[in-house]
Amino acid sequence: MTRKLSKLAFCKISNLPTLQTFGDFEKEIPTPILCCVHKSYMVAIDKIEAIERDRIKIGTANIPISETYKQVFFDLIQK
Repeated sequence: MTRKLSKLAFCKISNLPTLQTFGDFEKEIPTPILCCVHKSYMVAIDKIEAIERDRIKIGTANIPISETYKQVFFDLIQK
């Protein structure tokens, strides 16, 4: 079975490369801790410094929030 290398941008220090797919990784980490916000990005909720329009700021990174994940993400942070 071939697996794609995924990068998870939820660390303030650096990206964390993994051989797991986002879907596999997301199943192992509870949603209140980690949330998928884009097909290429997952974020740790407690690391979010600011949200401006459709972007999340963590350190110097500006992570996009896609339309696909927007409602789930905003519902989660409203809780």
